[in-house]
Amino acid sequence: MRDSRQAVRFACALALLAFTLFQAACAHEVTGPSDLEGAAWRLQAIEVDGANAFVPEDRSRFTIEFGADEALGVRADCNLCGGSYALSSGRMTVGPLACTLIACPTNRGQEFASLLQGTTSIELEDAELRIGSDRGTLVLMR
Repeated sequence: MRDSRQAVRFACALALLAFTLFQAACAHEVTGPSDLEGAAWRLQAIEVDGANAFVPEDRSRFTIEFGADEALGVRADCNLCGGSYALSSGRMTVGPLACTLIACPTNRGQEFASLLQGTTSIELEDAELRIGSDRGTLVLMR
């Protein structure tokens, strides 16, 4: 009887360890530019409380490129923006973006750039990047 209780405890400990490792592998805190740099991140959706999510027809018109030097390149619909970013403890701070001022058919580019600016939470889960603030969330993928 004692051996069977030890076996159950051991199995439970292994299951807990496996679950913990699975959780750690699925989502992680963004700690530096190397977690983000490379191919451009393309917008999958803009989620704002009380409104339907905006899903762009052409995801290549809403992109973010993170540089190793903490430089940021943004395509916000028909405008291009540049700026800098800093990461710290699961948060990202993006300074004011300098953007071209082409009149786009909608204001979605302005909304995209606006949600990116300031201090936001940032989370990377598998291939999905979520940038969120009290104003809304950007969901991006490579």
